[in-house]
Amino acid sequence: MDLFLYNGKVYTMDQRWPRADSLAVRDGKILAVGPGEVVAAYLGKDVEAIDLGGRMVVPGLVDAHFHFASWASGLDEVDLSRAGSLEEALVLIAKAAAETPPAFKAPATAGVPAIAATATAASSTFASGRQGWPRSAWIRGYGWNKNAWQDRGIPTREHLDKVTAGRPAFFTVRMGTQLG
Repeated sequence: MDLFLYNGKVYTMDQRWPRADSLAVRDGKILAVGPGEVVAAYLGKDVEAIDLGGRMVVPGLVDAHFHFASWASGLDEVDLSRAGSLEEALVLIAKAAAETPPAFKAPATAGVPAIAATATAASSTFASGRQGWPRSAWIRGYGWNKNAWQDRGIPTREHLDKVTAGRPAFFTVRMGTQLG
């Protein structure tokens, strides 16, 4: 049996056709999305039709074990899993540091007027040991694996400071532990 959902707000997540009003499903798979009269042409004779009455339909994600927050934050991080050596990792980190705009940094000594400005400007400060560095100023990455590197080097603070211009940096190894 086919399923025909019509008279709705179907969000496709496709930039070429972001919204439609109808959707056809066959054997649990989307068959067609678009205007009702076009979608209806794809349907067989055995159809359950549901008038959505303007209600919304969005794609769903069903997964038994997915670390969505980690995945999403990883979109803004340096992927070091493709680095074949410490030197390659440092090149990737330097590129990310050059592409990540510097952000507000609180002055080392601040008087009362500056403290108020600092509190306002740093309201999105990433919780860390370095006060005044907003999350956007950090150079973050994941996936480094010294065991896969030819030189088996381990990044040190000195290595990172050379390529991050002294900005705070935080990287996790392939198994999720950290080097900061």
